[in-house]
Amino acid sequence: MLRLLLGLCFWLALADGPDGPATTTTSTTSYSDPIVLVYAEHGCVGPAVYEINLAHQRAAKCSTCFDRCERNLEGLISYRLIGSGRAAIAWNCVGMSDYNNAGFERGGIFDSSGCHSPGGGGTVVLCSSSFEKASTAVELAEMCNLTFPNIGVSLSCFKRLSVALLALCMNIV
Repeated sequence: MLRLLLGLCFWLALADGPDGPATTTTSTTSYSDPIVLVYAEHGCVGPAVYEINLAHQRAAKCSTCFDRCERNLEGLISYRLIGSGRAAIAWNCVGMSDYNNAGFERGGIFDSSGCHSPGGGGTVVLCSSSFEKASTAVELAEMCNLTFPNIGVSLSCFKRLSVALLALCMNIV
């Protein structure tokens, strides 16, 4: 047990402390990254009000997702996907809050074949996105016809665990 804890302490030391490795944000977007253009009008009319690279987005309770409530945004009416894959709209803001139902059926799924106009939405996700809450992951998997739901921990959960392990390691060493 002590060997395992010492190994974790060594790993945490290499990870640049309790906040994990330092990250650098760039404005470079790969053409293979799934980009969602968001419009304030039905039918994807007018200029996009937001351009979201879902490959580089996270929210408190999901990965490769964009939660409008977490960012205090309004006016997301229609969506266009640029790139490969499929995306889904959760009607509720499941990226930052817990709901009994994410509302994927109401928000729908879409791909790069055209404009998707559900008239709103709370969280934009890739069909491959992972969720902290199992029932949300299962709901997405059913909507996207996936064999298995993608259930995983978010970065915030990982950071809390890292801080706890680092504190434990400091007491051992």
